[in-house]
Amino acid sequence: MDFNRITKAKQKIGITYELKPEQITALRAFMESKDIVCLLPTGFGKSIIFQLMPFLSDDPMACVLVISPLNAIMKDQVRKLCENGISACFLDITGRDGSTYTLKPALGTDIEDDDEQGDNDDDTAEDVGNIQTKVSIEDVAAGKYQLIYAHPEAFLSSREGRKILHSKILHDHVCGICIDEAHMIQEWGEDFRKDFARIQELLGIFPRVPVSLFTATASQSTKENLVKNLGLRDPLFISKNPDRPNIKYYKYDRLPSVRQEDDLDKILGDIATGLQEDRRHYPLTFIYTDLESIRYGYRFLEKISKSEPVIRVVLATVALGIGLHAPAVRKVIHFKCPTSIEKYLQETGRAGRDGLPADAILYVNKTDVRTNRPGMQNSMRQYCISTDTCLRFQLLQHLNY
Repeated sequence: MDFNRITKAKQKIGITYELKPEQITALRAFMESKDIVCLLPTGFGKSIIFQLMPFLSDDPMACVLVISPLNAIMKDQVRKLCENGISACFLDITGRDGSTYTLKPALGTDIEDDDEQGDNDDDTAEDVGNIQTKVSIEDVAAGKYQLIYAHPEAFLSSREGRKILHSKILHDHVCGICIDEAHMIQEWGEDFRKDFARIQELLGIFPRVPVSLFTATASQSTKENLVKNLGLRDPLFISKNPDRPNIKYYKYDRLPSVRQEDDLDKILGDIATGLQEDRRHYPLTFIYTDLESIRYGYRFLEKISKSEPVIRVVLATVALGIGLHAPAVRKVIHFKCPTSIEKYLQETGRAGRDGLPADAILYVNKTDVRTNRPGMQNSMRQYCISTDTCLRFQLLQHLNY
């Protein structure tokens, strides 16, 4: 019976491939109204789990709330759902505005051929499913969307968000609450985006609704804190070794911070040479660094980006370490170490999501690992200063693998 329901749900959102055992286990636990903690590697397909949930319910108006940290993640997932005829929307961080995308007819339905009507202009027609449109808060509260994506601030710090949460119609049909990138509750909840630390208030409004957490990286202490702080009820832990064998790790010393531009010149100079020699075939590369270095790097690379505007190098802050699905990234470079191994694995996990070989390169100096650096965890410091040769083992050991 469970298998048949999952198969029908897959058809509903256009999935034709076989689900992985961990995905099926999570969906079956959801159907049994269990709380779930999914610790699955980057690129594994965690989002597919909560996108299937509304269609496993007997309630035709079943709705799932998805708490997510970034607009880019929500927009991308909502757009893809809408392209498969699923009613989904996302709320911005203020909770006052929401958006969706023009729906295609649901899979399996006949699509009227506009050409036969003689009023379709191929030169002006837009791709259905890619037109972003506003949604009314009233429609969201009335349960017109099967998946509602939102920042925690949208629900907890806005009058409009509260109106949605306390709508009797919506309240009667919410069948699941999912928290994507759940590790951000601890990383951001203390002093950056404090509503992440208030998510338990949201869960308290729906006391009988199962809660699902999703993340790629969480230490034992992080898992314990999440379960305790969110009040999860005997959750089922579903985990898989986060090792990505196709990613090769490297670590190099860099110059003191007072000579930072010299280091950037060397690193970016090698990249610039490669771009000039063969821009189109240069491996897609992400460089994680701070805003000051991003400005410097942009000016450096801008000199060679006047012709053939094909993006091959992305200078990024930590925001790009969450949820982005770019399969062809071949190289991730950190010009400065993150403050935790969890963050490092999240960010290096952008590489090689297509399963092909990829490199993760870390440049580090003594300033990066100083004891008074805000948020710096000792496990990351030890990784940076260690002389052990197997970097992969050190990373996985922190997560008890």
